[in-house]
Amino acid sequence: MALFQATDITRRFAGVVAVDGVSLQVDEGEILGLMGPNGSGKTTFINCVSGVDQANSGRVMFDGSDITKMKPFRVAERGIGRTFQNLRLFENMTTTENVMCGGHLRQNTGLIGALLPSRSRQQRNAEERERAVALLREVGLEDRIDQYATDLSYGQTKRLELARALNIEPRLLLLDEPTAGMNDRQAAEILGLVRRIQRDRGIAMIVIEHNVPALVWLADRIAVLEAGQVLVEDEPEIVARHPDVIRAYLGEEALEE
Repeated sequence: MALFQATDITRRFAGVVAVDGVSLQVDEGEILGLMGPNGSGKTTFINCVSGVDQANSGRVMFDGSDITKMKPFRVAERGIGRTFQNLRLFENMTTTENVMCGGHLRQNTGLIGALLPSRSRQQRNAEERERAVALLREVGLEDRIDQYATDLSYGQTKRLELARALNIEPRLLLLDEPTAGMNDRQAAEILGLVRRIQRDRGIAMIVIEHNVPALVWLADRIAVLEAGQVLVEDEPEIVARHPDVIRAYLGEEALEE
């Protein structure tokens, strides 16, 4: 049985069908790449399966349970971590505090309770801080511990968001364009980090990425969306050579060359 299975997910906005009957699944420890032209429905699909948005129809199963109508924090509690194309960090907090925010989902306590100490919480908070520091080191931010998020470079904020997502101990990680806005060197470093995390932790992933060669290198399978529907789903090398994919990305002229 698949770890994650989305069946016939459909999302409409004012009559526009952004996601049109998409069905995808991910097995334990697998990386599914998700690509497609701008406006093809990739992020909307991720929003629907993570609870950020509600699908008009369809079903989402995770580890044998129906999570279709769950709120985002309940989805995260189940073990689905998430990063965003547009960063969502607490800029007035330090890197360590940002990562610690993810820990309250494991502790069954509120966000404020995860950050504000009391006599009964001092030891737990010390342990959470130690864990956050370890995660910052894991993503390459060992020299940015306790710095404010506003003081980080763009590439460093991407790493910080990844560390925070890891703090819920996810079994499935949803990464929305982790290399967006980066140069080739930065993108290679981030994707190398993602691959290492997947290998070391055995986390399943869905990765949205526009960089086709990078996704072919990273993913076990790739699904291509176009106009809200699955155009192709197959092994990376097959997808990269598929005429419908070439047409969607490069146009008809590329097929005639």
